[in-house]
Amino acid sequence: MKNKLKTTPNQAVQTFITYGNQKGDRQLKEERLQQLEEVLAAQGIYPAGKVHRVLEKLIYDLTYNGVIKVSREHLSKKLEVG
Repeated sequence: MKNKLKTTPNQAVQTFITYGNQKGDRQLKEERLQQLEEVLAAQGIYPAGKVHRVLEKLIYDLTYNGVIKVSREHLSKKLEVG
């Protein structure tokens, strides 16, 4: 498999520099997860189990780390999902 170059917009990099090293805010993470669940529920989508764990992990990483780069393989190994 050939590695592909991946880029990140400058605004995302600046956000990471500004907020990425700060201690995360659990309440903010919970609010973001709740907002996402409400949007999905309005469309008749109710993630549960493994899907919910993946969404929660992504929101956690975005909230606590700013910019994230994640692969299917990483999520699969980290969360023990297929």
